[in-house]
Amino acid sequence: MREVVIHNQLWERVCESLFPPSGEEGFAFCVARLCKRRKGSRFLLDIPVPLSEKDIEYRWTAGVALTRKGSDKLNIFSAKLAEKGYIPVHVHSHPEGIPDFSAVDNHYEKTLSLWLKDHGQPFLISVLAPRKGIPMARLWHKGRRFRTKLRVGLKVMSKKTPPFLPALDRQRAFGPLFSTCAANLRVGIIGVGGVGLPVAEQLARCGVRSFLLMDPDTVEKTNLNRLQGLTPKDVGRKKVDVVNGIIQRAGMSVGTRPFVTTIDEDIYNASDRQKNLVKECDLVLALTDDHLSRLVCLELALAGGAEYLQAGVDVRLGNDGAITNLMAEVSGAESGRYCPLCLGRLDPGTASLEARKYVGGEVWGKAKKDGYIPEVASPAVMSLNAVAAGMLVAEIQRRISGLGITDLIQIDLNTGGSLFETDVDRKLIGDCIICGRKGHAQVETVVDKKAG
Repeated sequence: MREVVIHNQLWERVCESLFPPSGEEGFAFCVARLCKRRKGSRFLLDIPVPLSEKDIEYRWTAGVALTRKGSDKLNIFSAKLAEKGYIPVHVHSHPEGIPDFSAVDNHYEKTLSLWLKDHGQPFLISVLAPRKGIPMARLWHKGRRFRTKLRVGLKVMSKKTPPFLPALDRQRAFGPLFSTCAANLRVGIIGVGGVGLPVAEQLARCGVRSFLLMDPDTVEKTNLNRLQGLTPKDVGRKKVDVVNGIIQRAGMSVGTRPFVTTIDEDIYNASDRQKNLVKECDLVLALTDDHLSRLVCLELALAGGAEYLQAGVDVRLGNDGAITNLMAEVSGAESGRYCPLCLGRLDPGTASLEARKYVGGEVWGKAKKDGYIPEVASPAVMSLNAVAAGMLVAEIQRRISGLGITDLIQIDLNTGGSLFETDVDRKLIGDCIICGRKGHAQVETVVDKKAG
């Protein structure tokens, strides 16, 4: 299966070029990278390349043309991209009434694809955005064209709709395409404990049908206070098996047949094959309780072109043992824009310490002795986990339906404080080696770095 993926914020920037207020047709040029998969290919649009108005010969409601100089410049640049493994992407709009690629598009793109082949570039991606219609994409390979799946963020662009399911009818507020998008998503949930379990069930009841579950743990008696539906009979069972059963029952309730892959392994110790399964998901949810595993999940998601979100809770106690904060948080990542490392939501130093537990040694022992590695598990309550799970699923629903993106959400149920951050990349400074962001502005002191 071939798939073209465009992150939401990048698509919004591209659309500014495609749909000028004057109603003229638009054109944008981007660069994509290939994310290899076991079956098929995923092409992730990473970089928009701005065009000068001097490169545009004319625009009108049914066409746009580059100057000869501008066209030659782009074509030469497109050919040179092959040296670094990148792929040129042409994005253009169509006026109302022309919802598909035209004969002119076919001729021009085939001619360009053959020219690029002769100059060492085997690929060309073309994306069409009708002014009124569903965007679509296709891949050119050495003069041959192939229709591909197109996904903008979590929104799968498809004219096909799944069979109507009465149990999902009340979700119609999220739009007519919500059920289609949910049915086509592959969601990887890493950590299926107090937050991961309710997230999995809620997504299954939203119509999500394909899951990857990863967690090495078994159910313990101390889990029963926050794992809904479990009884003492479940103690000793693998969590991934328990949650698989919950997903299957939830799917049966709404009329779907979920496909679930389970892996009872720690993400850090997972095999290359198991990590590739994570990379091949459309959405990776890191719902573990340590920095190291989340950092691994983040790197796998970014490498595979998947959307990434993490959620967690933090019950903080004062010196007298009384609760001071009841924190629930959701944050995400986007290649080239921001990630939890940029936001201070992941600490590489803590992740490095956590990695020591796999090898032991003096550093690990001293870290535990000095209190950097707590001997007692953090407090955990079902009500707070349910809040974090609900916040996460609501954010996923917003993204699927095109309502927008919130980069960071924090709620403190004890103090009443809350934080909702969008376009957070505009407030960050410096570069990030994980997500590839190029910083430009001063970070605002709005992020509570102790929430986790």
